[in-house]
Amino acid sequence: MVAVVLIGAGYMLQNGSDAEAETTIGQVTRIEQIARGDLNLVVSANGVVQPINKVEIKSKASGQIVELKFIEGQYVNKGELLLALDPRTTKNDLEQARADLAVAEANLKQAKNNNTRAKELYEKNLVSVQEKDQANLEYVRAQSQVVKARAATASAEERLADTRIIAPISGVILTKNIELGMIISSGVSNVGGGTLLGTIADMNEVYVETNVDEVDIGKVREGQEATVIADA
Repeated sequence: MVAVVLIGAGYMLQNGSDAEAETTIGQVTRIEQIARGDLNLVVSANGVVQPINKVEIKSKASGQIVELKFIEGQYVNKGELLLALDPRTTKNDLEQARADLAVAEANLKQAKNNNTRAKELYEKNLVSVQEKDQANLEYVRAQSQVVKARAATASAEERLADTRIIAPISGVILTKNIELGMIISSGVSNVGGGTLLGTIADMNEVYVETNVDEVDIGKVREGQEATVIADA
């Protein structure tokens, strides 16, 4: 079916006593084909863009902030230094642990030599079995002391590394809750969860959180496409 919209202009001419009406047909201005189609219903609402991956920044170590290298809105890469704590105490602990390890290794070397010597003397019947066993026991003890000293050194090295807090992911700093000189608490050892240093988010994947009016909620279905328009 074709619908034709006509616009007419009429006029009347009168001659003498007889009136004669003439009508002039105007031009066709538009032709439309009638067909079935979809009726588009638009639902609009204000919302907030939220990142899918948002991470709280916390520190394993406690201490005073001596370096602060990030601000809100800054983009940082994973592994980039965000802040540093006063390392003096942990450095001293590491030096002590390394010194203890050196002593333990020296004792182990001596105990090993004594154990070897005791076995040789025992084979020559120059020492008793008790003396041989005692030398072997001292050697085993020295080995265990080295293991403990190495573990203590590794732990001290880890604690020193923890005084430098790095970005856990690449993203944008959303919040910064600290200032230079503040003393923060550990997020590992503190029962309260430690000091929240800030939040960082990967803005490559986001979603929009919005409230749809109850009048329009019946028009919304899962899987429908939506257009997001940001404020200028």
